[in-house]
Amino acid sequence: GGSTFTAGSTNFLAGGTCSAPAYLTCPPSTTYTTPLTDPFAGFAPPAKPATNRSDSCSSYGAQTALPGYYANAFSPGGGATCTLATGIYYLNNGLNTNNGGITITSAPGGVLIYVNGGSINITGGSTFRIAPLTSPPTYSGISLWQTAADTSPIAFSGDATIVLDGALYGPKAQLVIAGGSHAPFIAVLVVRSIDLNNSGH
Repeated sequence: GGSTFTAGSTNFLAGGTCSAPAYLTCPPSTTYTTPLTDPFAGFAPPAKPATNRSDSCSSYGAQTALPGYYANAFSPGGGATCTLATGIYYLNNGLNTNNGGITITSAPGGVLIYVNGGSINITGGSTFRIAPLTSPPTYSGISLWQTAADTSPIAFSGDATIVLDGALYGPKAQLVIAGGSHAPFIAVLVVRSIDLNNSGH
């Protein structure tokens, strides 16, 4: 449906299946003597922060969210421009921009968003632009981390724009880019599978 996938200088299909119409070409499958490994498999997840937070930029306009533990979904209000102060965001019930027209950016020191439960759904014409932490603990440049056992899809839809200067890490998740959404830059992508549909790119 008009979707586009563009990889960097290193791109390969290391198993699974690539499906495309007859007029397009899939890359050949490549068999490796040593299986590719999860580059972040040995990383211990961040500890649950002691500070409980409840306000996830819930109003319209410019606001700042603070790092800590969010028991409820991190779900900014419609039209919010939300700056994430530097630190670790431990989300126990997911991240979504279902209210529409939301801009989420990280402060200059970067952030780690760790999704311990719930789903990740960036939609509604929203913009999501974050960079990883620049000082310890850096977690090797991970920006957005879904727990290793979580099979919930990570969905970018509804004309959303996603820019991650660090890694998107969801090793058991399906990444869905759909509905005119685009992710023009993700530094490192570790997911189980990618589903591009309905003009996602």
